Amino acid sequence: MGGRLTVSGSSFSNNTAAVGGAVSNKAAAVTISGSSFSNNASKGIGGAVHNWFGKMGISNSSFSDNSADYRGGAVYVDGNYPVALTHVTLTNNTASQGGGIYMGDSAEVNLYNSIIAAGGCFGELHDNIGNFIEDGSCSPAFSGDPMLGARAAPEDGSTAHYPLMVDSPAIGAADEEYCPDIDQAGTARPQGTACAIGAIEYTTTIGPEDTLIITSTTSLNVRRGPNTTYGVVDGLQRGEEAIAIGRDADGVWVQIDAGWVFAQMIETVGNIMTLPVTSG
Repeated sequence: MGGRLTVSGSSFSNNTAAVGGAVSNKAAAVTISGSSFSNNASKGIGGAVHNWFGKMGISNSSFSDNSADYRGGAVYVDGNYPVALTHVTLTNNTASQGGGIYMGDSAEVNLYNSIIAAGGCFGELHDNIGNFIEDGSCSPAFSGDPMLGARAAPEDGSTAHYPLMVDSPAIGAADEEYCPDIDQAGTARPQGTACAIGAIEYTTTIGPEDTLIITSTTSLNVRRGPNTTYGVVDGLQRGEEAIAIGRDADGVWVQIDAGWVFAQMIETVGNIMTLPVTSG
């Protein structure tokens, strides 16, 4: 109870608790930036983060594959203290109510320039500016598929995140008033005329010395071309690595030496959208 906590550039993974799988805040002041929350779980509320009558600010951070048995798969908030979520990306989080965010009746949550994909929002936002929520819950500015790329887990130890695909409608769509100077990975914002929505700014910059490694998250078919209509020519076992050499125009398929793999079934140590387009 009480006190102050500041967290930056940290990863919270595979934690479990009755309330707040990774972080539970009760009446303290908490600031989190440049961090990632993945595969955390709560047996009750707040799969990754639980905030009860505390001031909290989370920015430039990613939440994925967190779960709560009851409410708030990624984030649960209650109590009439201000909570601000700015340029965060939440994807594949699950709960009975509010897979992405759950807000209690007295919650005061301000959501700015953020993405909620494959999860959803439950409750009423206090400020709701420049957000992209896939299922349209909580009346966002944008809805539909935000076109997130494969999960990137950088080799330098920086925090995991989800880059945007080349045609994502979230690129350049953020409200400039709430756009910070850098993104979760430390990339300057904006890269174009306006900031991208979510934790990661869209960029196509890559150096010739860079190598992008992919890791299969399951047993995976390698196909002759970037579509399931192409035949299977090889396979990757779960956890097997390969060097990526190209992608299709949308970043849905990634090319390796043996053929093509589906991007949603891999993790990477870089942004696949920086790969050259080797198929339309």
